[in-house]
Amino acid sequence: MLSVADRLKPVRIALALLIGACGPPATCPVDLDGDGYLSAAACPAGDDCDDLDPAVHPGADEACDGVDNDCDGYVDDVVVDADGDGHYDARCPGGTDCDDSRPEAHPGALERCDAVDNDCDGVIDDVDLDGDGAVDAACGGDDCDDTTAAVSPDAVEVCDDGLDNDCDGSTDLDDADGDGFLAAVCGGDDCDDLDPETHPGAPERCDDTDQDCDGEVADVDDDGDGAASADCGGPDCDDADPTIGPHAVDWCDDGLDNDCDGRVDFEDADGDNAQPEVCGGVDCDDADPRVSGIQEELCGDGLDNNCSGEVDDRDMDSDGALDPGCGGDDCDEADAQVHPGLPGLCDGVDRGCSGSDLGDRDGDGQTCDVDCNDGLPGVYVGASERCDGVDDDCDGAVDEGVGVCAQSLPGDMDLADGAPGFSPDGSRWAATDGALVFTGAGDDAWRVLAYADHSLSAGWVWEVDVTRTAGAGEAELGVMVSASPSTPDGYAVVLRSPGPREVCEVGRFTSGSFVSETGEQVVASIFPDLGLPNRIRMEQEDDRLRVFVNGRRVANLTVDTQDAAGHPALLVRDRAGDGVTARFDDLHASD
Repeated sequence: MLSVADRLKPVRIALALLIGACGPPATCPVDLDGDGYLSAAACPAGDDCDDLDPAVHPGADEACDGVDNDCDGYVDDVVVDADGDGHYDARCPGGTDCDDSRPEAHPGALERCDAVDNDCDGVIDDVDLDGDGAVDAACGGDDCDDTTAAVSPDAVEVCDDGLDNDCDGSTDLDDADGDGFLAAVCGGDDCDDLDPETHPGAPERCDDTDQDCDGEVADVDDDGDGAASADCGGPDCDDADPTIGPHAVDWCDDGLDNDCDGRVDFEDADGDNAQPEVCGGVDCDDADPRVSGIQEELCGDGLDNNCSGEVDDRDMDSDGALDPGCGGDDCDEADAQVHPGLPGLCDGVDRGCSGSDLGDRDGDGQTCDVDCNDGLPGVYVGASERCDGVDDDCDGAVDEGVGVCAQSLPGDMDLADGAPGFSPDGSRWAATDGALVFTGAGDDAWRVLAYADHSLSAGWVWEVDVTRTAGAGEAELGVMVSASPSTPDGYAVVLRSPGPREVCEVGRFTSGSFVSETGEQVVASIFPDLGLPNRIRMEQEDDRLRVFVNGRRVANLTVDTQDAAGHPALLVRDRAGDGVTARFDDLHASD
C-alpha cells in the first residue's frame, strides 16, 4: 500500500515544475481529494496530511486503522467501539473486542451456534449453556442436553429421574444389555451393563475382562478349588482337578505335583524345604519346621534338630566332640583339629583340650617337643636308621650307615610307565617298609609315581597317608584314580602345603593338565608341618565322588561312574627350586 508521501509525489513534481516556470502563485488552492482542506505537501498553508483520502484531514474522527485520520501527528491515538457493545476494538490499545463490527461478539457474551466466536475465547461455537464442561451437541459437542448440568457424557446415570444422565442414549435403563442383571449404577450388580456376557455368575475367560463381576480379571477356576488357573495367571497348575492346587499337600508316590510348587512328589508339610523320610528325604519330623536333616543342631531345646537320632548333639566342627553348651567337652567348636583325645603338636594350640600343647601323636613314646617327627612312629631319638629317605634316629642325617637301599613298591603298586607329560625317575624314589618315598629335584614337573594293577569300579575306596618330610616350597602332593596306567587322565586330590596357603584342590587330570572341579578351598584340616601325615580318602558310590582329608569332607561331586573308575595312583608336582621329599604309606584300595 502506497504511503501518503508516495501518493503525493506526482503532485509535488507537477507543482514544482509549475512554480519553477511561473513563480509562486498568489494563492495555493490545491485540494486534490475535495475534502475542503488544502494539501500540506503542496501548499505552505495546507494542513491536509493525506490529500488523496477525503476521510483524512484535521478534525476527522480517528479510527484504529493504522492511519493518522485527524492529522494530529499520531496514529490510532483513540479507542474505538464501532459496534457500541461497550468493548473497544482489539486492534486499539487496550481493546478486547475480537469483532468490533458485531455487537453480539465481545468478551463475556453468550456463545451461540452461529459460526462466530461470541465470547472472544478463541473457540467458535463452544456452547456450554449449563456449565457442565461439555459442549452442546447442536454445536458439534457431545452434551445431549445443554440446559441441564446433570446431563453430560461424564455424568453418572441416575435411575428414575427421567433423564439420560450419561448421554448414552438410554434413559433410566436398569438392564441395558438385557442379561437379566441390573446395572451397577442403578443399584444392581452388573459391572458392565452394555455386555450381555458380563454379569455375576458369567463364565470367566482369560481375556483381561472381569466377566463374572467378582473384581478379578481372568480368574478362571474350572475345578472350583478356589485357585485361579495358571493359564489365567493364577497358581493352579491343574485347573481340571480340585485335589491339585497350591492348597494341597504333595504325595510321595503319585507322580504328580499336587501342591503346584514345581516339584513332583515333594511333600513338605512343615515348609522347611526338606522332604520327610517316608518320601526318601531327610526330614525326620515333617510337622516341625525346626527339625530336618538340613537344620543345625541347637542346644537346650530338647529337639533332634538335625535328625541325627540324638537330642542336643551339636558338633559344629564335625570332629565328634559336642559343643559345651550341649553338655559336651570340645574346647574349640570352630576347629576340627581341637577336641579331647587329640595329641598335642607343640604348635601352641591345646588340641586335646588337656591344657597343654604337648603330645605323642605317633605313639612312639616321645612327645613332640623331643621327637623330631611326631607323625611317624618309627622316627624318634634313638631309633634305628633305615633305608627310607627319613632321619629315623633324629640325629640330623638321613639313611646313614645303611648302604645301598633296595627298591620294592608297597602292595600291588607298579612304576608309572612314563606317559606323555609324566617322567618318573627311579633314582628319585625308594620303596621300603610298605611305603614309597620320593626325593624331588625341583624341576617343576608333574609325576605319577606308581599305579596299582587293580582297576577300581562299582563303588570303591582309595586311601593313603601323604607325608611331606622335607622341602620348604609349594610342592603339591596327592593321589589319583586314572583311567589306565598308560593314560594319566582321571580324578585327583592335590594338597599344597606348606607355603603361603594351605589348600586342597579336587579336580581332573586331562592330557597331563590339572583342572580344578571346585576351585581352591582353604582346608583347616590339612597339617602343614613337616613330618605330619595327611590321610586322603576318595569314595565313589553310584554318581557321587566324595573326598575326605583327615576325616573332613572337602568335596562331594556328581560324576559319571565310568569316568570315576580306574587305577589308584600317587602324584607329585615338584615345584622349581623346592626339592621336596614326600612319603606315601598305609595304602588301601578296594571296591
